[in-house]
Amino acid sequence: MNEANRPELEHYRQIIAQSRDPVTVVDRNYAYLLVNDAYCRLHRQRAEEIIGKTVEAVVGSKNFHSRLKEFLDRGLAGENFFIQAWFDLPEAGRRFMEVSYSPVSDDQGTVTGVAVLLHDTTLRKKLQEEQTAALETTRALLNTPDDFFLLIEPDGTIVDCNTFAAKSLASSTEDLTGKLIWDFLPAELAENKQKYVQTVCSTGKPVRHEIAGDRLYLDVTLHPILDQANRVQQIVIMTRDITGMKRMEKQLKQRAQELNEVNLALETLLDQSTRTITDQENRIYDNLQELVFPYLYKLEEKLAGREELLHLNVVKANLEKITSTFILTISSRLGGLTPRELQVAQLIKQGKATKDIALLLHISPRTVEFYRDKLRKKLGLKSKRINLRSHLSSLA
Repeated sequence: MNEANRPELEHYRQIIAQSRDPVTVVDRNYAYLLVNDAYCRLHRQRAEEIIGKTVEAVVGSKNFHSRLKEFLDRGLAGENFFIQAWFDLPEAGRRFMEVSYSPVSDDQGTVTGVAVLLHDTTLRKKLQEEQTAALETTRALLNTPDDFFLLIEPDGTIVDCNTFAAKSLASSTEDLTGKLIWDFLPAELAENKQKYVQTVCSTGKPVRHEIAGDRLYLDVTLHPILDQANRVQQIVIMTRDITGMKRMEKQLKQRAQELNEVNLALETLLDQSTRTITDQENRIYDNLQELVFPYLYKLEEKLAGREELLHLNVVKANLEKITSTFILTISSRLGGLTPRELQVAQLIKQGKATKDIALLLHISPRTVEFYRDKLRKKLGLKSKRINLRSHLSSLA
């Protein structure tokens, strides 16, 4: 720039020094005349390293010829304009910038350079893209044919809806848009819906509830769309008919209840059957002990030393083998008694006296009393005034 332009150059120097945004002035040869600190930080260079160099030397030949030269030429041609574009910057990475180009003229009005102001709007651009994506998602949801979708303002003004919602409200999308949703609902339902909308607006969080009618069940979700300050800007209302699902749930519950009742009945029958089998085993065992074994013991005494005693012992062994499962069942209930203790317990349960038990088992009465004492101790009856025979009968 020549001496005639020097005062105006100083004017720009004062302006760009106060700007927080990157600013530069370039002459007709695309050489830097002025840069501020923000512009220097953008390119990670000092002012003295940039001023006097060409734009091509600082930003690279590819960037200069593919994008920047065209815009600088428009500014040098006297055009005042701005652009919006993504830039890959050394310091900040990929940023979305608004770039303003303003011609710089001398006293005669001749364009001698161009002033370039850059403003970083990356955050705003990303928010716009997110809002656009959210709107597209909302649009896609609104086109769902079998669900009720409604987009409203916090005051209930309808912004948009899908065809299904319009038909459900006996209207058209065009007629609904701009009107209050409450005007199309029964008074009670409208009041209820307003409460949910107020909850969404106050919390900024989705709300879900169900509406149960005589023949219809609806699942309703109110989802907020927030602005940059996290304020509820709009609300998406989605209503889905879940009548079929509810009916199926009811049928499953009924079926589960029926199965539970069947299981209870089977358990009762099994318990009764088990008790019947146990009772039969006990009767068989008791009858053998009372009606068979006493006579076998007597025969055993009379046949002592004779060959027939061998056959008697075989009979006794086979009978004991047959009744062994009965004994095990009873033994499990009596808490793990020894075989001899179990024999004594069975005879006591049958009402046999100590003398009779001693005779049947070929032991002394004193030994029988010893086993009685051990039985009371093992059954927890040592210090209790409970009849041993009655207790054994209740267990068996």
